[in-house]
Amino acid sequence: MDSFGILRQALLGRGARLEHVDVRERTLYATKTIAPNEVVLSLPISCCITSEGARDSPTARKIIEKKIEINDEFTDQVFLTIFFLDDRESKKSFYAPYYAVLPNNRHDFPVFWSEEQVAWFCGSSIQASIEGLRDCIKAEYDAIVAGAPEFRRHSFEEYKWARMLISSRAFRVAVLGKTLRLLGPYADMMDHQEHRKTNWDFDDASMSLTVTALEEIQANEPIRCHYGKKSAKKFLLYYGFTPRETLEGEGKFAHLNEIELVMFVHPDVQMAKTKITMVNETYSCKKYRLTTALRDKGTVESMSFMRLLCASEQEIYMLPKMGEEYSLKSNPIAPMTVRNEIEMLEMLEDMMEQQLSHTSNEYAKLMPSSPFSLPPHTPTPNPNFNPDHNTDSNPNLDSNPNLDSNPNPNPNRKDSLAPESRERSGERKDERILEDFKSISRIGRKRKRSKDVGPEAPQMNPVLKAARTILKSECVVTKFYIDFIDTVLPLLEEMERVGFADTRGHKGHVAEYIAYVWCSLQARRRTSKAVATTVDPGVSLAADATSDPG
Repeated sequence: MDSFGILRQALLGRGARLEHVDVRERTLYATKTIAPNEVVLSLPISCCITSEGARDSPTARKIIEKKIEINDEFTDQVFLTIFFLDDRESKKSFYAPYYAVLPNNRHDFPVFWSEEQVAWFCGSSIQASIEGLRDCIKAEYDAIVAGAPEFRRHSFEEYKWARMLISSRAFRVAVLGKTLRLLGPYADMMDHQEHRKTNWDFDDASMSLTVTALEEIQANEPIRCHYGKKSAKKFLLYYGFTPRETLEGEGKFAHLNEIELVMFVHPDVQMAKTKITMVNETYSCKKYRLTTALRDKGTVESMSFMRLLCASEQEIYMLPKMGEEYSLKSNPIAPMTVRNEIEMLEMLEDMMEQQLSHTSNEYAKLMPSSPFSLPPHTPTPNPNFNPDHNTDSNPNLDSNPNLDSNPNPNPNRKDSLAPESRERSGERKDERILEDFKSISRIGRKRKRSKDVGPEAPQMNPVLKAARTILKSECVVTKFYIDFIDTVLPLLEEMERVGFADTRGHKGHVAEYIAYVWCSLQARRRTSKAVATTVDPGVSLAADATSDPG
């Protein structure tokens, strides 16, 4: 009997239901046709390793008793890692057959890559994230050995491997109302798939981790699940791969492609002192994530903050009162005026143009035969934005108060944005960049899309392939916004002149965005009129926009 057969027998002995599945070459397969809503497999909690149970290990108890601080976001993973390393030393452990089948795939995870390999990602924020995660794991190890010196028998490299192994395999579930993480043998052999055909959850009635079919699964078909809505960069950082749908661009896979921008209220921006006092500590300096989905919470949060940055003296009173717990994700700032919206989009386009130029040049170095390889292009620098800025001293922190770059709009930009007086961003643009990337948003729509993923793909260095995917992914996002803004700006200018915009001939996100802006402005006007009729003359009307009028 092979290792997986031994594990299967151990799980069946504790009541696991595995009659519909089997493991072949480290992948879970269906042994029969499984109907929708049918249970694929079920593991009683006694077959699983939970983060709550891991806290009872001798090493974990010492850390808890000594009140050793562990990063709150990763506490469950840390205790599971401690239990795993300690418990696998015992040959009598029930989980010994499980430990025996776990892979030693450390080369998949970026934290183990060489500096030369990480350098291939120059131009992407994932470089800083890799270094930040390394530092975070080292801090965890140092804290553990400080509280339990005997844990030093496990080397740091061994801890780092176990930590990434656990993080990539643990299920996040609610057990009797309490959220925790657990390792589910056999169940964790399911690969990721963006198109969800199964659902996993913890069933309190049977106290079991249960996987259920959402669609019919054919006999001998691989059983896959969805690891969660994450960007391609997070998949690579924490799971060691990028989903094959990464470069699909817009639509249901938009969350895979993202770009990160660091923004804060610079002292030189208009009414900077007032705006600095308005934002809470979270937004004093923050890393924002934008995808090609305009409704994505990260995108909405980013545009909300830029509306605040671009607010004029008259518009400042339309901004919300941001208390300590205020979040622009849950309470975004809707469009306030056409002037403000145009300036916000121009600021965003400036950032995206610089990022596209920087990232495309780095991508061309990795892909000299690509259709995007041009002589290195250096655009006119914008002193308010630094695409290379490293913000990840810790991958879990979105802010760094010591940043000295300024991603805000040019403080000398005119507040009057009438079409005849505004220098259009399209006229400032180097057309070579857009021509070079005019087709990049279509990359990845064909199964064999370029030389790097054609017949030669099996021989390709997997790290180099991942670097090309991540850089190309960021180019997709930047090009999307440049094209979107160039299309939207004339419509907003028309709205500014005549009060509405003719969106005939425009579909999808362009028409939806213009409708959103128009409806938001109408809602603000109705609110202002209603307030004006109920207050005493002369009273300052500082709008309390704690709810989104749009």
